[in-house]
Amino acid sequence: MAEFYSAELSQKINRGMRESAYKHNSIGGAIPLGYKIEDKKLVIDPKTAPIVKEAFEKYADGETVAEICRQFNARGYKTSKGTAFGKSSFTKIFRNERYIGVYTFHDYRAEDAIPAIIDKDLWDRVQLRVGKIKNAPARNKAKVVYLLSGKIFCGHCGSKMNGNCNAGTTVTISVTERRTAMLTARKRISVRSS
Repeated sequence: MAEFYSAELSQKINRGMRESAYKHNSIGGAIPLGYKIEDKKLVIDPKTAPIVKEAFEKYADGETVAEICRQFNARGYKTSKGTAFGKSSFTKIFRNERYIGVYTFHDYRAEDAIPAIIDKDLWDRVQLRVGKIKNAPARNKAKVVYLLSGKIFCGHCGSKMNGNCNAGTTVTISVTERRTAMLTARKRISVRSS
């Protein structure tokens, strides 16, 4: 009996949330910076929306997240949770489609359902930059080429040997049989079996 009641209650809650979503009502969760709730709907907060717009504009114009973060914290701006800005704050802001008026709930998506803080052009410029940085190779990390990759094998088990470089100082050559040889500055330090 309790299982049936629990399942029925869950269905009713899900149905209610979905109906609320179709009306574009706020159904809980964190309120994004730049918005506030009025009559169950997200509306633009005139006090914080300019912060969001400024963040998008600065990033689209080439400033780094670290620079924007420093500027906003120096001015005393706070996140939607009332805390100082960190780099991850902007990652969330720059990926939140609500800022262009898109309402989403699970698989439901409606454009122009929320008042937009920024226009689509500014959004696209930021997304282009976010995509480039996400797909860029790690900064300050030299690509290590192992000339013998796929060409040397363990004399004991016949497995291919793999190379890995840590912080540019230690090269580890390993095989699948958990045997490792460590080389530093071209000098063999140890061979161990674990």
